[in-house]
Amino acid sequence: MQIYISRSGQQFGPFSRAQIQQGLAQGSLVHSDLAWHEGAPNWVPIGQLAPKTESPKVSPPQPATTPNPAPSKQLPKVAPKGMSKKWQLWSGIGAGVIVIGALVWWLYPKDQTPAIPEEEPIVPPTPEQIEQSAKAIEKTLRQKINKPTGSLLPADLNKVSSLQLFDSGLHDVSPLANLNHVTVLDLAGNRISNITPLAKLTNLEELALDRNLITDLSALANLTKLKNLGLENNRITSLAPLTQLKQLKFLQLKNNRHISAEQIQQLQSALPNCRIDFDDRPAPN
Repeated sequence: MQIYISRSGQQFGPFSRAQIQQGLAQGSLVHSDLAWHEGAPNWVPIGQLAPKTESPKVSPPQPATTPNPAPSKQLPKVAPKGMSKKWQLWSGIGAGVIVIGALVWWLYPKDQTPAIPEEEPIVPPTPEQIEQSAKAIEKTLRQKINKPTGSLLPADLNKVSSLQLFDSGLHDVSPLANLNHVTVLDLAGNRISNITPLAKLTNLEELALDRNLITDLSALANLTKLKNLGLENNRITSLAPLTQLKQLKFLQLKNNRHISAEQIQQLQSALPNCRIDFDDRPAPN
């Protein structure tokens, strides 16, 4: 049986079952690596291959039975129709040993301890991103007030009491600075790092900023009417600006890895009537 191995979108092989067992024993292969052999409907972890005696080589898979795993970044494309030539080329035991050696060299450094994923660096939005954000906000505002054309006047903006802009690809929220009467604003799932333009929205009662790139909460310090605030999955480092939000009833702070348990405790003491949802884990060094 000729077995192919897949890891991180790359294919290796073919290997015999004996070579697979040797790789597992040496540590160059692990049971979670994906494996496929002729006749198998899909890629499966090596650990799920049923133990059996090596079977004679059979004809390569026909297109009708070629495994077709669902699209995924973790699964490679299945072997092409002309794979039989590659089987003959790589079936020698010497080639198998070379490939296993390559696996060890490229994929298994000595220190295999999983590292904490590095955070994406935060950079100011480009002029193109600022323009795109302004267009997306204007489009939503026009739909909200039912004004497809013409200038957006202050009187038009004063009609807006709530606005949904979640998952809108926003990098900049400057056009929102004049929504003086808005009480509910949803900006979750964008690419916002600077929330300074929101500092003037003092009538806000509900604000969703989850899943953004926010580090500084200073702009929220004077939004004292806030009752519900979502800040899950950001880059927040200080909770001090929130201590004066005495009307706050619910605060979501999960997945902010730079916030310590001590900071949470201090904020909870300042806001005893607020329910704070967070991860109980220490901040990284």
